Amino acid sequence: MSYQGKDPRQCTALRNHIDALLAAGASLVGRDPVRLVYKRQMLTVQHGMLLSEPTPTELVEALNMLAEGDDSRRSAAIEACLRHLDSALAPYPPFCHRVHELNGTAAVSSDGL
Repeated sequence: MSYQGKDPRQCTALRNHIDALLAAGASLVGRDPVRLVYKRQMLTVQHGMLLSEPTPTELVEALNMLAEGDDSRRSAAIEACLRHLDSALAPYPPFCHRVHELNGTAAVSSDGL
């Protein structure tokens, strides 16, 4: 399933990722918010990100604080997001990258993969 109209958004990475999931067999099960099922895993779009369900309440609240622009709770919200990111990445080996110069443009590549 590919979007054929003119997309006014500047960043279409999420749309492209969802299109790839749909092409790989995901099913669209909701539209507001967008919800997909892929390999028996529920995925929901919130604040421009694709989140796996169930999403911890602390993370949802932190994302809501950031989206609302609540500066007084911003650092606590960022800390909560980073804790959940660290937890999600813990089972995987560290990602190492370095920047290469290619024809005057920077490109990031991974080492050892």
